[in-house]
Parts: sequence; C-alpha cells; structure tokens
Amino acid sequence: MGSFLYAQILSFLILASPGPDAFRLVLILFWFFGLIRAPLWTLAGTMWQLESLIPFEHWQWCILFESNSANLRCDPRFWFLCSSPRPSLFVQYLSQTDLGHAAQQLRAFVEGYCLAWHPLWGNLAMSLVMGGKPDERLKGLYKNLGFLHVLVISGSQFSLLARWTAFVLKAPAVVLYASSVIDWRQFRPLSLIVDVLNLLLLLVYLLACGASPPCQRAFLDQSHSVYQRWLAKPDPQNRGRGTALWVFTAQALLFPTEWFSLSTLLSWGAVYALKLFAESRSFSAQLRVSLSIQLLSLAIFSRLSIASLLLDFFVSPVWDILLFVCLLGIFAPVLELQNGMTLALDFFHEILWQVDRWQALVFGSSALSFRPEFSAWGRLGASLILVWLFINFVRPTPSARR
Repeated sequence: MGSFLYAQILSFLILASPGPDAFRLVLILFWFFGLIRAPLWTLAGTMWQLESLIPFEHWQWCILFESNSANLRCDPRFWFLCSSPRPSLFVQYLSQTDLGHAAQQLRAFVEGYCLAWHPLWGNLAMSLVMGGKPDERLKGLYKNLGFLHVLVISGSQFSLLARWTAFVLKAPAVVLYASSVIDWRQFRPLSLIVDVLNLLLLLVYLLACGASPPCQRAFLDQSHSVYQRWLAKPDPQNRGRGTALWVFTAQALLFPTEWFSLSTLLSWGAVYALKLFAESRSFSAQLRVSLSIQLLSLAIFSRLSIASLLLDFFVSPVWDILLFVCLLGIFAPVLELQNGMTLALDFFHEILWQVDRWQALVFGSSALSFRPEFSAWGRLGASLILVWLFINFVRPTPSARR
C-alpha cells in the first residue's frame, strides 16, 4: 500500500508540474525506482491517479512525460496544489446510489428553506449548513476581518454535527439502559447499530455538501473512530498519530481529485494547530490555536487581518451556536426562529462592519500584507513547516516502535 501511495503522489506531481524541466525528470526517475521495487503497486497507483485527474479519452502514451496542468485547476501561488473539475470515482459511484439521491433531496430541502427565509441571511445559513455562495458584501467583510473560512463547511463543523447526531440517535438507548429496561448485553449491539446509522447519515451529509476536502477528512476521522471503538485493539499511546496517518492515506485513496488542493492543505494545517496547542481548554491554548491558524493564512495568502487575531477566537464559538440554531430552524420550523435569527444576525454583523471600518480608518488598510519579494519565501516556509509537522505527527513514538 505504501508503494501505491508513493506512485500516486509522484504521478500527481509529474502531471501538475508546469513544464518539462529538470525537476520533472528527477520525479520521473524516482517513479522508475518505485516501478522497479514494486511494479504492480506502482502501476496501480499511477493508473488510479491518472484516471482520477484526467479523462481516459485524453490519455496518451507519453502522458507522464508531458505537463498536464492545463487539465487541472491549480492554485496560482502553488503549482503543486491542484484539483480536477471531475469528482472522484468514489463520489461518482455513491452519487448514483440511494445515498446520493437522498443527499440531493436533503440539499434541495435545505436550500429551499434558506432561500425562502431571507435574501441575505438565508444564503449565509445555506453556506454555513451545506456550503454555498454567500453575498459578495459578506464575503468581502469576512475576508477583511480574516475569518473567511467560517463561510464554508469546515471539518470542525462536520465533527460537531457528527457528535450531535450521535447524541440524538443514542439517547433512547441510553435512557433505556439507565432505567434498567435493557441490560449491557442489549445496550452494546444497539450502540453498534447507532454508530453504523450515524456513519450512513454522515455519508449522506458529506455528499450533500459536495464532499469538500475538510468534510472528507472529518468523515474519515469519524469512520476511523468507529473502527477503533469496535474492531481495533486499544493503543492510547499512539492513537493520535495512527488516526492521522490512516485518515491521510484513506483521503488520498478515496478522494484523489482534491487531495492535493489548497483546501486540503488548510484543513490539515488547522488540525495540526489543534493537536499542538489545544490539549487543554485554557484561554491561552485556544488563543495559540487561533494565532497559529492566522500565521498559516499569512504565510499562504501573504496577508493578515489585524482584527483577526482576536476576532477569530471569539467568533468561532458563536458560529457553532449559529449552526445549531440554523439546524433547529430548518428541521423544526414549528419553533419559528426566523425573526429572532434575523434580528440577531443584523445586530451581530453591524458590529462586524463597524470593526471593519475602524480597522481601515486606524491602520489605513483592512489587512497587513507581505511585500512581493517576501511572499514566495513565506509560502515556501509554510509548506516546509507543514511537511515537518506532519512527519513528526504521524511518526510512531519510541514505545510504539518497541
């Protein structure tokens, strides 16, 4: 499996490389080295990556020796961060099943409710719950304040929703067990059924959200948690590293069309920040998480909002509450929360617009930016730091190796 992943990564880098230069030649030599060591796995990984990124009818005998970046959507700042406009084969297959049809109906239901609710806040709610296109004025505001990422479905929101659905599904069994109506021998299989049902619901939600990279990572993390709970042997000393490596590999195998995208890079960068600093829920630990995420944004996008260092820290919990209220409004319309949500969002965003105007008035700009001559070095440094963090994060501990 390691040779398969090795060939997949090398094949992508060869395909996405801007031109036939010495760098591509070195990559091709490394690919031939893998072909000699494990020919079947190397060919399988290469074929899988080619089929995922480039349609079969566009294949040529020398496809690995040419630049194919024109067929991919590549980030202008990082040539190696590209995605294919085609969904992965895994998503294509699931979209044709009953799960895919259920996901389409779910998205249509939520979109119909949000658009009928409010022309501005309805689009915001749709973007928050299912992913969509919020108003351009809102996008400009959140970009200036440095937390544009809250307008997309993040991995943390997906995981939070997974915990909520698991709680709702498991609550009846917990009540029956606590009241001694059922014993442990009956409660345990019920818990297994709840976990499997929750994964199916999350899979439908993943397809309804368009299977974005942060949701992919969060869904695979939830899947691995269920596997660890029911089938794997407990290994508390190496659990975090083992989970990250498993999710990292599974995401590459199941979603190769977007595994190398900027969205995946930012999602894993946020995960590393949480693993490094969020071992405790102290104020300083949470503030370090926010700071590290903003520094990552500075290194990648070469800009940093002055207000983002504190606003992102305080706004993120508010967004969890807003997600919960939006879900209540959509799936429990009898509560009639629309008017209250409209007033609260009007008040909250009026404060944000005042902060944005104050930031531009005092500092003369909505964001600090790298000078052009330092931008490339900042992005290179961010890439190297992420690679180093990942190697140290997934590497087994000495006790695990023994």
